[in-house]
Amino acid sequence: MGGVAKGSTGVAGGRATEGTGGTVHGIGAVEMALRHAGKGYVPGVKATDVFASWIGKPPVNGTAEAIAEGRAPPAWQRLSAGDGTKGPRLYDWSHLELADLDAAAFDGLSNGLWTRGLRIRRSISDGERAYFSTWCPAGTAMPADPGRCGGASLGG
Repeated sequence: MGGVAKGSTGVAGGRATEGTGGTVHGIGAVEMALRHAGKGYVPGVKATDVFASWIGKPPVNGTAEAIAEGRAPPAWQRLSAGDGTKGPRLYDWSHLELADLDAAAFDGLSNGLWTRGLRIRRSISDGERAYFSTWCPAGTAMPADPGRCGGASLGG
């Protein structure tokens, strides 16, 4: 699973644009299939994948890595990614909402708004980061288990 956005994606002049690599609005085929099935998701993506906000969200546009580098300290929260052999695996997490979209446009069954987002995990020991695309019901806060979103878990 991966490759949320390849090349230039997002919105130009208020109109959605199609990216390269078979993506539309930066959404790959696997993510679109999950949307059509009415499923939330949290797949890993590359640092070089491009994300853009639109439809009333704060302006964000760039690679996952560049967006992470621009996040202010208050945008990060220290949360566990689950228990390891030595206790909780703590990381710093940041989540950005990129767009609220009508779920019915994707699966015809779901009602209401769902939010596409970018979630970033940063190691507290060495600063190494991992990036995740999210699709959750609108208003879903970063859960106590940040690897979950709309019933899905990290990796899909």
